[in-house]
Amino acid sequence: MPPKKGSPEKDWAEYYGWAVALLKSDPSLAKLFQDAIKQNYTRERFVAELRKTKWYQKNGESARQTLALKYSDPETWRQRVRTIYQNILSLAGTMGVKANWQTMWDMAEDALMFGWDNAKLRSTLAGYLKAGKGYGGEAKQSEDQLRQYAYSMGIRIDESAIGGWLKGILGGTRTIEDYKGYIQKMALSAFPSLADQIKGGLSVRDIASPYTEAMARILEINGGDLDLFDSQIRKAMTNVNQQTGKSELKPLWQFEEELKKDPRWLKTNNARESLNGVAHNILKDWGFAY
Repeated sequence: MPPKKGSPEKDWAEYYGWAVALLKSDPSLAKLFQDAIKQNYTRERFVAELRKTKWYQKNGESARQTLALKYSDPETWRQRVRTIYQNILSLAGTMGVKANWQTMWDMAEDALMFGWDNAKLRSTLAGYLKAGKGYGGEAKQSEDQLRQYAYSMGIRIDESAIGGWLKGILGGTRTIEDYKGYIQKMALSAFPSLADQIKGGLSVRDIASPYTEAMARILEINGGDLDLFDSQIRKAMTNVNQQTGKSELKPLWQFEEELKKDPRWLKTNNARESLNGVAHNILKDWGFAY
């Protein structure tokens, strides 16, 4: 039986199976509650009218249950949120995402209310990754892989691009292989003469190794300091045949000959030995040396 007229709100709320605090937390619920008291709604009518409220229509079953728990048993609700919050802290550390505690607590509340799984949590956390802030965790590992691959393909990636890529990877909407494929396409565009080798799985750095070795040897410089952004190496990789107009690798012999026209070559030991040898042969031809 419904409570008698004039009974406390608490009695009516208990009769309908709701907490007073929840019924007063939303305007549409508060109006329903007052109408129910004034008109002595039965439980059945209360439920029927409840389903017509904006509160009921905008909140799914999980959200309604969570809100009911929040207002009827706040301590249990806090414990459940705290458990999810600890999981979010752990996920954020693993992913390399930094966010303040309030942001992550609010996320935990939403996760409980809407029944988020770890995939949804990761997707949400990924949005808080800040570009160029010194990544850690999975973000750092992914960044290293992408930068190393781009370096081996002679492609530069700016900070804003890598930041967006990492958000996609951490959030589960993209993979490292997706972006490696994109880098490969950029390399194919930058080095059209190497298309077949690149498609065959070689990196541009692999293809350029004879040229970097020759440059290090002839100019007597550290080969480890040479990369695909060196103007001479890059020119050899993007050479255009003057006769056919087609892109092709510069012949290695031609590359080596051009290196000996570099002012740096004149300062090398092999230049001095070569020039001394030439001078000796000239003197020998003239009969001044044996």
